[in-house]
Amino acid sequence: MLSRFLASKASIALDWRAILAQLLVAAIGVSGVSAQDTSRQYTTSRVSVGVGVSSEATLAGVGSNLPKLPAGTQVEPQEDSDQEFNKVILLARPKIESGNVDALPDAIRNAVSSMVLSILAHVERDSSGKFRLVSVGAGFATPVEGELTVVTPDTAGDLGAKLGFVQRQLLGQNSKQLDTLPIVARSKQVLVFDAPSIMLTDGKHEKFRMRHFIWADSSTGRTATFVWLLPERSDAAGQQAGKLRWLPPGLKERREIHVDGREFSILGIPTDRAFALEDLPPGRDLDWTDEGRRLATKSSYGANDLKALVAAINASLAKTKQDR
Repeated sequence: MLSRFLASKASIALDWRAILAQLLVAAIGVSGVSAQDTSRQYTTSRVSVGVGVSSEATLAGVGSNLPKLPAGTQVEPQEDSDQEFNKVILLARPKIESGNVDALPDAIRNAVSSMVLSILAHVERDSSGKFRLVSVGAGFATPVEGELTVVTPDTAGDLGAKLGFVQRQLLGQNSKQLDTLPIVARSKQVLVFDAPSIMLTDGKHEKFRMRHFIWADSSTGRTATFVWLLPERSDAAGQQAGKLRWLPPGLKERREIHVDGREFSILGIPTDRAFALEDLPPGRDLDWTDEGRRLATKSSYGANDLKALVAAINASLAKTKQDR
């Protein structure tokens, strides 16, 4: 039934916007990965927010959304690059991978894979010689003159991005999704934000929040990223954090998306659960401490809570090293 409706040109024209909007919800949540990506070394052994982080400094920016990457930003900057966002946190190329894949037209499947979700950090050395995490931003990138470059609906043409009709529709939806990434903790070395995510869980598509913990080493400027799942609602009773996953630095991910044909109407219009991520971004799973699991579910963090969360993640890292 779904295939028949989606095969109609009139139906495709009617439903593309709805389909692409729901695909973006699935794609933006933080999966298969190439052998080259998994060979990256985990170089971080300890995380620290530093001594004397004030409550005021920690709360700055909390409650606002993650900034959008400026149009024209190259998402694979060279080490000596002078552009503002100079560290790759995550590059995720969505791919319609499993479920009712054949029900979707090739134009939509190809368009989804042409846009790379890009999360980059701005890390700089301050006057004392220590590195700090100035900002983290998100955007969508596509090839421009051979370089993956952040584009927006208003700038794609001027930058030279060659986009087809469906790609332009996809790009037009991404700004709306990038406005749903609230910052829940902030300090000179740490930024924590949430992303709405739909995950494939026991054969069903379920709504979650994916929490991203991003840290910059004050001595070296290296970054580390940890992610975990939380219930969709921050006020859910008895909520628990999912597994803690430590991502490789500069992760390049093929973000695998599952299609559930049961989540389409008889007219081929998808519900908000039609598409889901198959898994968290690839990385190494760590065991939460009891204190870490409790802190992981907080809706926001003051200075003391953030320090305690960092201590808990350090304890999880230490246990992983001991278990090797």
